[in-house]
Amino acid sequence: YQCVESQDGSCKHCDMNFEGKCPIPIKECTESGRSDKSYVICKKLEQVGEPVTAKGKTFQKLIRNDSSCKGCVFNIPNKGCYKNSYIDGPCPYKEIWVEIKQNEKDMEEKKLNLKPFDIQKAREGKPVCTRDGRKARIICFDAKDTQPIIGLYEKDIDGIAREYLCSYHMDGRMYDDQDCGYDLMMLPEKKEGWVNIYRDIDNNTPYTENDNIYSSRDKAKESAKMLNMKTYIDTIKVEWEE
Repeated sequence: YQCVESQDGSCKHCDMNFEGKCPIPIKECTESGRSDKSYVICKKLEQVGEPVTAKGKTFQKLIRNDSSCKGCVFNIPNKGCYKNSYIDGPCPYKEIWVEIKQNEKDMEEKKLNLKPFDIQKAREGKPVCTRDGRKARIICFDAKDTQPIIGLYEKDIDGIAREYLCSYHMDGRMYDDQDCGYDLMMLPEKKEGWVNIYRDIDNNTPYTENDNIYSSRDKAKESAKMLNMKTYIDTIKVEWEE
């Protein structure tokens, strides 16, 4: 999306305004919340072709809403264009390049291994978060509305963590016809336990008790004493996600 000044001072022509529901806090688009004191809207930019990787960076070509090079990663003020040092070929009218960056936070969110929203588990108090990895919590499941789930998602503003109210459908989605970064997902629970390792008398290979995971090392060792300490090797800690 490209941030541009609103011509009529409203959200009417904003491409982020999905059926009257915008995922961006209104103050971030108005004079009171912006340093440039302007009212802005977001216009969706059409991608041209596939991303291109050059010199360890990834770039995507987009069609702008005007004919300038403003916003192009290769356009340096007072120095001109240095695109040819990365990507060969001329730029057609109204096209710019942007760099697709992937920071450490994005990488961490992809490692979260999020699960689809499960309303039963959510009712039981299992942890939830947003599809894009933000902290979230549910206030209620029975609001008198077409979106009965009311939740709060966390967002950093100027380095300060703030919570924003949002309503969801029963499947945890903000919109009924498309996915959104603020949709609710199940955050896997990290669990740990202890298992005993034994030695098979016949072929000398290690093995564990079938499905026996103990809550503490002491409980695991106590079980080993009751079974067969002659083949006992060790008690180890195991961790997993559910």
